[in-house]
Amino acid sequence: MVKVMRVLNFVTPNIDAAEKICEQVKNWIKNRGAGSLKKTKVRVTTIRQLKGVNVFKDENWRYVFIPEKSCEPTSQL
Repeated sequence: MVKVMRVLNFVTPNIDAAEKICEQVKNWIKNRGAGSLKKTKVRVTTIRQLKGVNVFKDENWRYVFIPEKSCEPTSQL
């Protein structure tokens, strides 16, 4: 997917699922290496949090990862 899309969005049904995906993304970044994920962004949130907001703005997502900077999310709601 990273070869086709530079922004990977994961929309989950609830906060528990979002946190599980978040942990998997952290592990994926650690295992893959930040260098191989340059110019990639991963965003994770719940369907409820996206209701009525602009999905293109990072601040509307629960977790935003920029792998070349860190394996930790840069923002959290």
